[in-house]
Amino acid sequence: MKRTLSLLLILLTTIGYAQNRQSILGTKYAMIPPSGFEPATNFSGFHNPSLGASIMISELSAPAQKMTEAFTPEALKKQGVHIVEKRKLRWTPFRLLIL
Repeated sequence: MKRTLSLLLILLTTIGYAQNRQSILGTKYAMIPPSGFEPATNFSGFHNPSLGASIMISELSAPAQKMTEAFTPEALKKQGVHIVEKRKLRWTPFRLLIL
């Protein structure tokens, strides 16, 4: 009985998440954006105008390590991007760069 109830809860939770998942413009990916974020129309990702915050999704054409080495504050500033913090995370099996 416990297994059935657990499976039912997992299934209901998964269905709920799938319904809230939104496609990301220009990619084959989808995600559940945080509260207050809406799909962006001029880049791949989501933005929250009231916070002035964005979640930008990029598909890299070269190895990630090589590409992200170029993500220096100086280089990104030339493109109008202001970096508040740069942090590397490992979320198995992925390696993430949070800017």
